[in-house]
Amino acid sequence: MAVALVACGGSPGGGGGGSPTASGPSGNPAVARARRDLCHDLLLIQSGFRPDALARLLPKLRADVAGFAQAGDPKDAKAVHRLVLAFARLRRALVGHHGVNAATTALERVLAELPGC
Repeated sequence: MAVALVACGGSPGGGGGGSPTASGPSGNPAVARARRDLCHDLLLIQSGFRPDALARLLPKLRADVAGFAQAGDPKDAKAVHRLVLAFARLRRALVGHHGVNAATTALERVLAELPGC
């Protein structure tokens, strides 16, 4: 749960992107919309890491990647894509009961690169 709070701005610095403006980087409302969608989706992980919940989250995050790409923000699209990969790795670790700590640590590193919520 602490991971989700950090990603959603629950601690100082909340994400790697700093404080988002009302219309995102360079005043782009499409980027702001993509960021808002991502932040909404990240709230889903506050209930904990369960394989079934992660399976439902992954398609939403893939849509977030597309949202940032379509908004013209390739940097954040790549960061969210790395998040998709990290969550997929964590899900596999949970299902296989092996490597959960390493996958969680990797996920935390990726969350720190995300745009702030």
